[in-house]
Amino acid sequence: MKNIKSNLKKIRLKINKFGAKKRNEKLKTKDFSIISNNCYAGIVYQHFNLEYNTPTIGLYFFPKEYIKFLEKFSYYINADLKFIETSKSKYYNVLKDRKQENTIIGLLDDVEIVFLHYKTIDEALSKWNKRKKRLSKNIIFKFNDQNGADYDDLNKFDKLPLKNKICFTSRKYDKLSSTIQIKKYEKYKEIKEDYYSCYKYMNFYKYVDDCIGDEING
Repeated sequence: MKNIKSNLKKIRLKINKFGAKKRNEKLKTKDFSIISNNCYAGIVYQHFNLEYNTPTIGLYFFPKEYIKFLEKFSYYINADLKFIETSKSKYYNVLKDRKQENTIIGLLDDVEIVFLHYKTIDEALSKWNKRKKRLSKNIIFKFNDQNGADYDDLNKFDKLPLKNKICFTSRKYDKLSSTIQIKKYEKYKEIKEDYYSCYKYMNFYKYVDDCIGDEING
């Protein structure tokens, strides 16, 4: 089963890259960064054949860590990235249940980051710092209802004084203006993924041009 999932993921990544150059040409506004709580940013950059202009690639945050990170974004993004033993993580039991007990755990002051797709601390640190330098002033902040996010987390994200917020959810929340429901997952407690399914539920070209393009040209 594990091999099947791995092979399917590789196929989806290849499909995602197919036609990326044409999608890039169609995208009018390219000077933007995506800060995301999971692998969304990296897959989107691949989808549009864009350079990784964000450090949030190949990693994920638990919801409360991510909200804390965004509440003081300027402070945390400029903090030195350090690392702890996985066993010292406050989420160790969850990581162990997911068979991620050997995953690299980063710390920005008191915010934990799970560097899921990195083999070494040196690699995680190097990639984080290199990509952080590319961070644009035009940022899209993206969240979703994965990893145990509850309504309080979604509500806090919605109220953050940040421009250009997107939150993908399995359920519809009329009172939360930043949420976009991915209806294919409405029978579940959370979405299974957002980086492949999002384009069916939002016009990414229009979103970037309207939110980021207007700011650049305004």
